[in-house]
Amino acid sequence: MRALGTLDPRSLALFRILLGSLLLLDVALRFLDLRAFYTDFGVLPRSVVIERHNPAEHFSLMMGSGAAWFQAAVLVCAAISGACLALGYRTRIAAVAAWILLVSIQHRNPLILQGGDVLFRIMVLFAAVLPVSRVWALDAVAGRMTTLRPSLLHFAYVAQVACVYIITGAAKYKQAGWREGSGLAYALWLQQYTTWLGDLLGKLPVSWLHAANHGVLAVEVLVPLLLFLPWRVPLMRMACFAVFAAFHIAVLATLKVGLFSLISFVAWIPLLPAEFWSWLSRRAKSPSTAAVLHPMSEESCLPEQGWRALMPNLLGAALLSFLVLWNCTNVFSSLRPTLVPPALRQAALLFGVDQSWEMFSRPISSDGWIIIPAVRADGSMADLFSGEEYCGPKRPQSLSAAFLGDRWRKYWRNLLGTGKDYQRLGLGRCFCRRSIEQDAPESRIEALQIIFMREEIQPDGSHAVPAKVLLWSHECRAGLLRKWEKKLPFSSLPYPKG
Repeated sequence: MRALGTLDPRSLALFRILLGSLLLLDVALRFLDLRAFYTDFGVLPRSVVIERHNPAEHFSLMMGSGAAWFQAAVLVCAAISGACLALGYRTRIAAVAAWILLVSIQHRNPLILQGGDVLFRIMVLFAAVLPVSRVWALDAVAGRMTTLRPSLLHFAYVAQVACVYIITGAAKYKQAGWREGSGLAYALWLQQYTTWLGDLLGKLPVSWLHAANHGVLAVEVLVPLLLFLPWRVPLMRMACFAVFAAFHIAVLATLKVGLFSLISFVAWIPLLPAEFWSWLSRRAKSPSTAAVLHPMSEESCLPEQGWRALMPNLLGAALLSFLVLWNCTNVFSSLRPTLVPPALRQAALLFGVDQSWEMFSRPISSDGWIIIPAVRADGSMADLFSGEEYCGPKRPQSLSAAFLGDRWRKYWRNLLGTGKDYQRLGLGRCFCRRSIEQDAPESRIEALQIIFMREEIQPDGSHAVPAKVLLWSHECRAGLLRKWEKKLPFSSLPYPKG
């Protein structure tokens, strides 16, 4: 039982280094779309965030200004905190700062978030309370080491990692498609997300895909349970690590889901047992490398007495209780009013630990691509989605490669939902503002349509003939839609709302 609450300092140190590096990578990728996603010039101004997406408990430093320079400053601060976290310099302060900044960035634009972002901010919060700077850190060199001891806090982290998969598997099992064996097949047939390897695997016999579907469910629900088994704990953790490392490599190779696979892989690093590092140090060719990897002395692992030993256990008990209550309501939604009182929900939203693990749990039976035919002032037409001249609804050679990036892929998928007129209006206004700023008067966009070319996915994996679905018509100035009514693909033009 004591081993269940033990995390090795070298595993925690590697976790800290990779987590800080991930934060740097995340910030670098967000810089590419800084203006479009985080400024008032872009697709989601702050006023819309407040009106549509911002519970009172949420906070975001990015809401302080809609200017690009201010958003860039927040991202730079996040990168600095990530670098300090990776180096182990003033680690606890760096982790708290990284958590505040990461939550601020995520709450600024919820339309581009996915499950990996939720896990990411929870991992950064755990890094602020776990002893991640005991080795391989500037704090350790300076003698600012945190105390290492088994505790419920360590076990709470293990439980958090296990919950991601168990709850995801349970959410999938609630869907008829996954129970019947077609859930994985539909994920591999959704070409908006698949890589070339995913497309290749999607062509396997349906019976094979159904068998793999049940294998995925079994892995997600049953394998993490080994983490709670108080028997041969190092062996159980290494087995789980190996299984899920392979699992996420497979996801990375077949589906384009952003940083999700990397974040999930890093989440498993703290579970590497001391035996792994002992084995690695025995096989090191260089004595200096072996010395770095050498096991910690037993003295450094002795538990402390008094309130310093009590605090991690109290915090761990609180986190464990929260995980059980919150994730039970994810599986049994009818229990939510009973198990999650308003105060607990407010605290979860404030600290960013509100979580819902449902990645690909609902099989999506429609694929397709976006076209945005727009008329310029001189009468010529452009497709604002592809950035090329408009030549009709031509299917891209690769649907997944047609998106500018993973954040944009998530944004466009959100655009297809019901009740998204406010999002479509914001996108249309963004296109008009950008054209006025960048284009010559005769080349400015005057009217546009957002059209989804929907392809229904058949039970055998084939795609039906695409159907044209008008999502939105937009005019950059009143009366321009009527002016270009015969030029745009849809002749019956509903006028924009708002």
